[in-house]
Amino acid sequence: MSDLLSDEGLESDGPQAKDLRKFLQEIRNIDLDLRSPVVAFTAAADLLRVSKGALLLRSHDVDSFVVWAQRGLDETTRHRLEFPRQKISQLIRDMGLDSQLTQAQKIAAVSPYVSNLEASMLRSALLLSFPETEPQALFLILDSPYLTDEESSVVLLLAAVAEPIVDAVDNKMLRQLRAVSNVRQLSRKSFIHHVVEHVRHSDLAGHLVQVKVQPMIDYLTEQHPELDQFRCFQDLASLILQVIGTAFPALLDPSRRIWVHVPAGNDIELLIGHLAEVVRARFTVPATFDVLTHEDTELFQTAEHVHTQLDSILADVQD
Repeated sequence: MSDLLSDEGLESDGPQAKDLRKFLQEIRNIDLDLRSPVVAFTAAADLLRVSKGALLLRSHDVDSFVVWAQRGLDETTRHRLEFPRQKISQLIRDMGLDSQLTQAQKIAAVSPYVSNLEASMLRSALLLSFPETEPQALFLILDSPYLTDEESSVVLLLAAVAEPIVDAVDNKMLRQLRAVSNVRQLSRKSFIHHVVEHVRHSDLAGHLVQVKVQPMIDYLTEQHPELDQFRCFQDLASLILQVIGTAFPALLDPSRRIWVHVPAGNDIELLIGHLAEVVRARFTVPATFDVLTHEDTELFQTAEHVHTQLDSILADVQD
């Protein structure tokens, strides 16, 4: 395809060849797990010298692509940057490698999705899909020296990195997680109703367990500063909901806690230990790190008292 991608090209000492060798080494050595997309994003952003950009993956709760990892974007842009799925084809036509639009038109295409401040500073924009058909991920580049260079420079580098990036963002673990990410989440009201009805019919209340995932989020964002914390929580919560299934009703708390009703007769420590092992394996975390913490509260034995108790404990959890 090009001298750079030939054996001689990769063995050369030019800056692009050096960057490409480093990228390929990093991307080939990553574990294909739930954190591989952010690792791939960081490596690709380094290769393309991106100072402003984002990796967008399918959202868990709506049919759109949202920020999972980002570099250099302001807070408003991180919250606003969401591409509805039905608009992806047009956005790629407008901002993709084959776009015939002017730089001003490309900026106009992305401006509704970023802050006014970011939009005012843009000189160009590039939107890449991985894979090109039926995208599983989008890579938005808003600031890179390659955007002002000849387009051939970007095409050259992307030709070498596209396949490993696709592997990173569309691996088996991510597909499994997305397959269950649309499991219906209970509202506060419906969660309390489930628990109260269980007590009413079984006369066995059990415990309300507060599972805290913030230690895991802190660990991952320390390792990968470009990871979006809210999306990290969504991945963790979806994984935990997948593991517990319908056996234990659960409630997601915006403050990054997960409330689980564990009926009497179940071993709470065993449950938390199992959840921790699954999280540790899916995110490739050392066994020495305590990925989850928890607190449990014994529930009253009558349905009416349980209702009052849950109303009090979950008072700050919004529906």
